[in-house]
Amino acid sequence: MPTGLVVLPEPIVVVNRTGSLSDTRAFGWQFITQHQILPTAQYPGVRVTTFMDRDGPVQPAGWRQTVAQARASGSPLPPLMPDGMYGMRGDACLAEGSTEMMADLSERHRDLQRALTQASEWRSEPVPETGEWGGGRVDDPYTTTSRAATCSPSGG
Repeated sequence: MPTGLVVLPEPIVVVNRTGSLSDTRAFGWQFITQHQILPTAQYPGVRVTTFMDRDGPVQPAGWRQTVAQARASGSPLPPLMPDGMYGMRGDACLAEGSTEMMADLSERHRDLQRALTQASEWRSEPVPETGEWGGGRVDDPYTTTSRAATCSPSGG
């Protein structure tokens, strides 16, 4: 499907890179044309949007105030609120990659994510034990950055 939305039966509570909590309730996707730095560098891709549950288990005071103000103004927020967008290539640029090349690319990506997590430690906050999802917390520090893989002109 070129465009779609998957709504989970209940929100998943996620611990972000800085230790803050969020909840993810849905994932949407849309096939797009991506532009890489120069306007002439284009390739097919997909944009994935995560949605949080307006009334989900993670309800910081500032969020509750925003929801209340929107309701009071006569413009309530929708049940699903966009929470983040990620772009991924869709041109199969890595389809012919060797297992070793894919393992190396994955390790580089993990190194980058570890460095970003370390760089954001200054704004880290303790994670409260809150939430209603029976499956427990999902520690996923990679949810706050793009997961887009890049390919060299030779496709490797």
